[in-house]
Amino acid sequence: MKAEERMKTGHYLIALTVITTFCFGCQKNSSVDLKPILNVANDIVIIEGINQYVYKMVLKASADSALLQEHIDTIDMAVVRYNETDRQFTFDYSYNHCNDSVVRAGTFTAEFTSGFLVPGSVTIISFNNYSEDGMAIFGTDSIVNISDSNGNKLVFQGFFRDGVVWKELQQNNSIQWSAACTFETNRSDLNYPGQVIIYQKGTTAGTSSNGYSFSGTLDTLVSTLNCPWIYSGLVHFSFNNPELQYGSIDFIIADNCKNHVNYNFAGTIYSRLISFQAQRN
Repeated sequence: MKAEERMKTGHYLIALTVITTFCFGCQKNSSVDLKPILNVANDIVIIEGINQYVYKMVLKASADSALLQEHIDTIDMAVVRYNETDRQFTFDYSYNHCNDSVVRAGTFTAEFTSGFLVPGSVTIISFNNYSEDGMAIFGTDSIVNISDSNGNKLVFQGFFRDGVVWKELQQNNSIQWSAACTFETNRSDLNYPGQVIIYQKGTTAGTSSNGYSFSGTLDTLVSTLNCPWIYSGLVHFSFNNPELQYGSIDFIIADNCKNHVNYNFAGTIYSRLISFQAQRN
């Protein structure tokens, strides 16, 4: 039985090794080369993981009473320092194996005009020799608190500009992207981290690591502070390819925290793990 026929039997949560063999060993499915669309989908999963992770770390730091009082604490394997005078968080990693199985190194900072949770505050995220699983990350992420000062809903508008992920430095292989999105959560839930739910909507666009121009729409990505991966939601994307031009990424709705995602390419579903190693191609 051919690999493409096995993939259509409905066993979506199969082993990554089988998926990798199918997607890269068998280059064609119904005479369509899957490598371009797989490259774009993998790269979107990487950049959305970065966007979510940075936002959640700043949110965690802003709600950490010990950090705000003592000016130092550890959050998800990062040593976090709070400079009250400069209104800045510094997240410092020393090749730490974090909760999402990503090895992080270097630092990134969050500098805000007032408290991150204060309506009207602008926060600028900067990266300094920062990498995830050996992939260097650059760019400027600005997050504006547009919440109503009298409401319980926290709303942030984020703009990631000039983003670059170097997947393979030796081969000049990088993702370049920009994004605009909103994050929403309830202020009252910050006292109970297990109850915090984050809703993200927006758009992203850029060039994949194999040179394909893409654009995507985030259809309510949902995450929690306790789960290191995106919990549910869809990304619909298009890119410049003469064959398959559209696809979607389904972050599987799960009762438990799971690092699985489904790719929908022309009605055929491929299951992947959410990990930087799985998305390196």
